[in-house]
Amino acid sequence: MQYFNRLLLPVCLLLSGTTNLFSQSFTLKGNIKNAKGDTIELNYTNNYLTYDNTSMGKLKINEDGSFKLSNQLDKPHWCSLELGKRTAYLYISPGDELTVESDTAGFSRKMKFSGKGSEINEFLNKNYFTFEKSNRKLNKLQREVYYDTTGKMASSFYVFLDSTFDAKLKYADKYKDHPMIRFINYNRLNYRLNVRMTEFGENETPDFNVIEKEVNMWLAQYNLPLFNPEGLANSFYTSFLTTYYGTLQQKFMPQAEDPSDQQLDEYIKNCWTFLDGIDDYDIQCYLKAALINENLYSSNDQKRMKPYLELLMKNQPQNSYSLLAQKEFNENMKVSVGSMAPEFSYKGSDNKTYTMKDFFGKYVVLDVWATWCGPCRREIPHVLKLSQEFKDKNVQFISISVDPQEETWRKFLEKENMPWMQLWSPGNFKSDITKKYNVRGIPFFVMVDPQGKIIDLNSYRPSGSMREKLNEAIEGKK
Repeated sequence: MQYFNRLLLPVCLLLSGTTNLFSQSFTLKGNIKNAKGDTIELNYTNNYLTYDNTSMGKLKINEDGSFKLSNQLDKPHWCSLELGKRTAYLYISPGDELTVESDTAGFSRKMKFSGKGSEINEFLNKNYFTFEKSNRKLNKLQREVYYDTTGKMASSFYVFLDSTFDAKLKYADKYKDHPMIRFINYNRLNYRLNVRMTEFGENETPDFNVIEKEVNMWLAQYNLPLFNPEGLANSFYTSFLTTYYGTLQQKFMPQAEDPSDQQLDEYIKNCWTFLDGIDDYDIQCYLKAALINENLYSSNDQKRMKPYLELLMKNQPQNSYSLLAQKEFNENMKVSVGSMAPEFSYKGSDNKTYTMKDFFGKYVVLDVWATWCGPCRREIPHVLKLSQEFKDKNVQFISISVDPQEETWRKFLEKENMPWMQLWSPGNFKSDITKKYNVRGIPFFVMVDPQGKIIDLNSYRPSGSMREKLNEAIEGKK
């Protein structure tokens, strides 16, 4: 079984350190050359469970390039200042009176700061592009380690990782007590833990006691607490936390390649009980909410996780993460067995536009995929086989690529034998199809009846039991 199941890359390059403060006003004003009449907006991510954004102000820039935004904050946030497709990142704290000056050309790189809050922003902006470059290289090396069969890449990665982060922090001595330093080191540990798990062979069970001891040693080395409730407002900390607890929960994972529903039920039960042992109230709620959210990939998962959501709401009804989990679950249930398949309109490989309604009257199998997705490509021969087997049984197979580039998608179709309906919804996991069908991972299969109602949501694959499920539906057994 593959234990290193995904690369958890940082969601943002820097951070939003937090301090418990009463809500205070802040002011952001500035002047952007060549931007008269353009719209500028200040946003921040208000939680790292569902990654919802909060707008703190949106307005048109004055004719002279000036603007002024004011709002309330109860803690510092790492914010995005968006000017059309241009983005600059600002660290804004309650009480700040920050002034920025820039140009539409080189919007972020040319930004200058003055006023209260300017010093930390000068530091962050100056080092942002260095951080960005090193993170890209670390991400690339992390993938190389994952596919390395010699076992030699990991040690080289650790050396590069520590030298990179030590170099980052070398220029931050005056900010050594600032929350940003702690969060940068959580990012370091997240990288280290992901790569550490690759050192166990594909068929080798990790020694989770060793992993736990090593992580505690790393935390002590950088003077970091494992439970840092303030860090829940920071992507570096939440990425580390979910990686670590996701790793430890793998000890409960079924060993079967295609586990039964009973085995998966037991897995979730054991994970939940394991999280019960966390003493910190907010951390426990966050991780339980994350466990629910991360296990809503199929209609079977929706049934499995509903009792745990009810238990979370019963025991911790007012916790913000409980409420977020409930909101996400309710949203997810809008696309479930028995509901109407969401409408769409996408370009086909023949350059014609197709909608979901065009296929009403047939059984439909939607296949959300991408050319870069290995598991998706491995399903192609099985989709081909089923599409041929059911072509005279009123079944329409439709593959919908989320590749960002149309040329990449078309070149792949030219090479592969994929004669069934091919549509394109670009944007990877921000594509229209992934939003409408709550797609959290690919390949993702949806079965729809002739009336346009969902029969199954990602519980069956062409390489698995989809044939039996389709036959049951056609024969009216279910």
